[in-house]
Amino acid sequence: MAGPKIVVAGDVCIDVMGVRCHPEPPGSGPMVQNWRLTGQTVTICRPGGALLLARMMKEATGAKVIKQVIPLGTWSGNKTRDQVTDDDLCRLTSDEIIHSILEVKEFPQFAKTCPKECRDGEKKVYRIVEVCGYSGPTDGKDRLACPIDNDDANAEVVILDDSGNGFRDDMKSWPQALTNGTTLPKLVIHKVSRPLPGNARVPRGLSALWKTVKTKHHDRAVVVIDANDLRREEVMISRRLSWERTAREFVWQMAGNGILEELRECRHLIVRFGLDGAVHYQFKGFDQPPQATLYYDSQRSEDDFADQCPGVMVGSYSAFIAAFAARLIADVSNWAKLLPDGIRAGLQASRRVLLDGLIVAPPPMFGPVPSAVEKLRTLNHHRLKLDHDSRFESIAIPQPVSLEHPDPERWNILTSGPRRGNFLEDIAYEAVRESKVTWLREVPEGKFGELRTLDRAEIESYRAIRNLIREYLNQPTPKHPLCIAVFGPPGSGKSFGVEQVAKSVAQGSASVEKIEFNVSQFSAPEELAVALNAARDRTIGGVIPLVFFDEFDADYGGPYGWLKYFLAPMHDGTFFDRGAMHPIGKAIFVFAGGTRRTFEEFYPANPDETPAPSSSEETTESEKDREKRMEDTRTAWRKFRDAKGPDFVSRLRGYINILGPNPVDPHDNACVIRRAILLRSLLERKVPHLLDANKRISIDDRVLRALLKVSSYLHSSRSMEAIIEMSMLANRYVFEPAALPSPEQLELHVPTDEFYHLIQRDRPFGQARDRIARAIHERYRRQQASSKRSNHPSMQPWDQLRRDLQDSNYAQADDIPNKLRAVQLGYEYVGDSADDLESENKKVFDEKVPHAPNPQLELLAEMEHERWMTEKLCAGWVFGETRNDPSKVHDCLIPWSTPIHIPGRNTPFVLSDKVKQYDRDAIQGIPLILAEAGYRLFPLPQH
Repeated sequence: MAGPKIVVAGDVCIDVMGVRCHPEPPGSGPMVQNWRLTGQTVTICRPGGALLLARMMKEATGAKVIKQVIPLGTWSGNKTRDQVTDDDLCRLTSDEIIHSILEVKEFPQFAKTCPKECRDGEKKVYRIVEVCGYSGPTDGKDRLACPIDNDDANAEVVILDDSGNGFRDDMKSWPQALTNGTTLPKLVIHKVSRPLPGNARVPRGLSALWKTVKTKHHDRAVVVIDANDLRREEVMISRRLSWERTAREFVWQMAGNGILEELRECRHLIVRFGLDGAVHYQFKGFDQPPQATLYYDSQRSEDDFADQCPGVMVGSYSAFIAAFAARLIADVSNWAKLLPDGIRAGLQASRRVLLDGLIVAPPPMFGPVPSAVEKLRTLNHHRLKLDHDSRFESIAIPQPVSLEHPDPERWNILTSGPRRGNFLEDIAYEAVRESKVTWLREVPEGKFGELRTLDRAEIESYRAIRNLIREYLNQPTPKHPLCIAVFGPPGSGKSFGVEQVAKSVAQGSASVEKIEFNVSQFSAPEELAVALNAARDRTIGGVIPLVFFDEFDADYGGPYGWLKYFLAPMHDGTFFDRGAMHPIGKAIFVFAGGTRRTFEEFYPANPDETPAPSSSEETTESEKDREKRMEDTRTAWRKFRDAKGPDFVSRLRGYINILGPNPVDPHDNACVIRRAILLRSLLERKVPHLLDANKRISIDDRVLRALLKVSSYLHSSRSMEAIIEMSMLANRYVFEPAALPSPEQLELHVPTDEFYHLIQRDRPFGQARDRIARAIHERYRRQQASSKRSNHPSMQPWDQLRRDLQDSNYAQADDIPNKLRAVQLGYEYVGDSADDLESENKKVFDEKVPHAPNPQLELLAEMEHERWMTEKLCAGWVFGETRNDPSKVHDCLIPWSTPIHIPGRNTPFVLSDKVKQYDRDAIQGIPLILAEAGYRLFPLPQH
């Protein structure tokens, strides 16, 4: 066999799969026995645990795999290790080996909640519907101790499947290559399950196997563990909220949780988060900080893929290990460099096992058995397929900066690394125009029905609500409605967002119908009973009502006056109407704030629980102002308490703060992306004729710039929608400035002067634009100092420079992003503190645009010359043989490579190389000018 010698050892079991069959109809055959008429359960036994892993390793590598765990003895008829078959192993009873009891049935390959384009027709597969439990030796000891032989002593790769069922402490079952081999293996992959090594609750302390791997094979060992095993051991890591939160909480727990002390010192630790992600944690030594990398599916959160496939599959973890190991074994001497490929391959293979289900092989013929039973008797265990395609992204996880909180700065993949700062605007432009955005491929995305968001805060809120709704819908007879609050500015889409989340969860399992009431329009509590009766009517009809109580925080006889009337329906699931109590049934109540835009505004701080500022804190607040603020806080809390506000909040199970298209604060860089996603959605729905065959939206740069960069929409997303509806687009195929509504109409929704200014001019560098323009001018003055007199208008200091010449420098600064994109370079603001920024920028720029004359340098120099010519011509300048500034005549207004022919003159005018060199110098100064302004250059990915 090709490849290195591999040994697989570990805990084993027999998977006993029971498949229920329909009873045979009476009269179906003369020999039908009575038991067949009452239904049958066909039982299929297959080797599991390390035995399954060994088989998958052989399929994945084609190499010889030694199954160290196979016992030899009289039971097998003195067969050799290689002669023992699966059937031999399956004859072992539960007194000799652990049996896993599984109920199997046929499922659709995909759930009904999956998008239609993901489904493969009506394909059916066999999966496990329930793990019914385990049976095993009553004394807790497997009869699988192997005699010592030399077959595995020199194995190059050792794979250990440690499930915590005795193998870790039974040294007689270990491969000799682990302890007594003449040469050390090149790679040890150690799959670990709970109880975790180092957990103080385990009386016997560290297992013998863990000590051996740690002491003898530390530098060549890769430890793999499942995140749920960590969670079961009191390691607090969130699930299904956002990849950023999960990753930051993991590294924070690794840094400070004593239970993880042993895992913290692993050279390579792989933590598997279901079928959708993993973290590679590297211990670099006690004198260096650890390094952690997140691998994730940006389109899904943890366990989302499994939700799309009904049923479960034991063995997907073994598939992860097998595919992961196969990639590393491809170049076992350099296995560490292959870890990223191995992680991606493992995740893909574990998904494939779930997707394909249990494989049915051609049936053997053994007597008159009904065809359905005959088919099920040949049900194979899992078959491994390696998929070379991968959609898993990766990013370095920042290490903890606080011992008090895992993520105080709210790490966001969207605004991290080369995707942060002003470069987000370029991503936003493409997100509006294109249906698929290459730049956003690595950004985690939240999809809930027709709702799409890239903002981490919104993703976490919506997923938290989705998890609540999923759990609630799975309850057969809940005692009270599920109560959720949602806040946001008017027009931010509060109703739409929660409705899409609920329907995306309920699709295929229950019917959800939205009904909406505006509480501020109620004149008496009796009208609330009418609304609750409408909800009850839906539940009686078999529909789950999604009841929106808009402006529930409106005043009624005082602040928060309606809250007390919701308490009984929320808590008891009943309401009083016309002298009788009525049950509501299964329902979802959504309370949408009207007067308060966030939950924090709705729920005032309790002054008794608010810590007083320490004496060391600097404050400019006077004693009088502080007393007034504290009195206002006490008053607000007293009104909230008297209106039963705390009781109302105690009945809520979650809330969402919807951000909307306006910036939350001056540091809200992700706002432009939120706007882009919303604008794309509105244009698709309102003016679909602007989309071409490739779903690309035709919109003018100037209009798009104004829609994305205006400081605020006065009525949130409603204003953006109104601008599109008021624009004259019926017979147009491009959204141009001429299609926009009149200034008087725009004034209702945006700051009109600012909006039109953005249409006329873009400022890609924001506040740094002035600094870059000044740097361009100072560089020009230094270069021209020897050839131009000091009193020349263009040689004056910036503050004394003519306005038109200042504008020329601004225009040159504004065009820098266009030139960078032409050579696949991006930029990001890093501030003035970055060391060696000039040399770093110059190195990156020189790789794309070398100093010597070359096509890239000539391209950018020509772009600069054409920009300058356009600027001059628009200002009224004309070409002339002799320059005359007062008459606006310039001798350099000649195209880069096209001569100017003048009638009566035999020799055409061409642009001199001396003038071209001015443009080349301007291009080569870009990396230094950007460094002065605090911007770093980086190469863009090819796409």
